[in-house]
Amino acid sequence: NENSEVQQAPYLPLKTVVGGKYLVGKKVSTNGDGSTYYGFDLEKKQAVMIRECFPEGEVTRGDDNYCLVNVGRAAAFIDAKAKFTKLWNTLKHIRGCSALAIVYDVFEFLGTAYAVSEYLGEGETLRDYLLKNEQGYILWDEARVLLMPVLSALGVLHENGIVHGAISPNSLIVGKDGRVKIADFSIDDVRY
Repeated sequence: NENSEVQQAPYLPLKTVVGGKYLVGKKVSTNGDGSTYYGFDLEKKQAVMIRECFPEGEVTRGDDNYCLVNVGRAAAFIDAKAKFTKLWNTLKHIRGCSALAIVYDVFEFLGTAYAVSEYLGEGETLRDYLLKNEQGYILWDEARVLLMPVLSALGVLHENGIVHGAISPNSLIVGKDGRVKIADFSIDDVRY
């Protein structure tokens, strides 16, 4: 039962509400600039993904889940938060790319920044998708249909000054509809 689980520090506790309307669920992934959680938009009554800017080594979680900047890390955190906000606001304004999740909202709250995007929880990584196939690979005709939208989206991202820098079978999500979405965006400085 998810309600009985506790999300370990420094992650946001389950059922935290950010931005006044987004309910935080289970942590999905973490990389250098923060964590991604399953979430729920309480106003629109729909599942979402919530990304929190929480750069490793620069901040800690304080009372009431407030983001506290570590001593001597203020300039680095301010820079990381600005880059995080710029990245997600740029993604928010890109339209017409089926391989990019729709970004609904970017805002500051609890001393840091958040991005809320389309729910990708029903999919599986391209890695898992390939491993389910007996041969461990797919034929070109299927690969072309799956990956051409990704290549188109990468072109649009690059035109907008965004370099993902970590495209892999683990950062591509194959949805139930068979479409691939690019996941795991991060600011360049802290990607690992």
